[in-house]
Amino acid sequence: MKTLLTLAIMTAALSGCLPMQQQSELLRVQRDEQIDDAEGLAIAGKRICTNKRHAGVFKTLAESAYCSNPIIISSYERVKFPYMDLVKEYTQKRLEILQARDKKKITEEQCTKEMSESLIYLTAESHIRDLEGQSK
Repeated sequence: MKTLLTLAIMTAALSGCLPMQQQSELLRVQRDEQIDDAEGLAIAGKRICTNKRHAGVFKTLAESAYCSNPIIISSYERVKFPYMDLVKEYTQKRLEILQARDKKKITEEQCTKEMSESLIYLTAESHIRDLEGQSK
């Protein structure tokens, strides 16, 4: 049902029936859902890698990131996220943050905050690109 509603709204948006502001809002909501779906898919992969770290297979957070970053990338590809360069930038930043945590250059709280900010950046930048695409 959600898919039919989304399809109907998209069709109306593409045909010019929705004002530009509503089209922008719809695209923002769809992009947020896409990111949420990708992150949801990535969680299982992240858990596998985290469990390996807890079991001693991986010694560092960075090793766990090397394991999980390809899973994150494939999760975004699976939901057909259009800005894969942002996802690769996000996973690279994630690795850098975890390397800094491993070296005790940042606290656990800083690590958590920076990881969250990286995902917020990915979301915000995707919205900016969506808006730029609409104005062309």
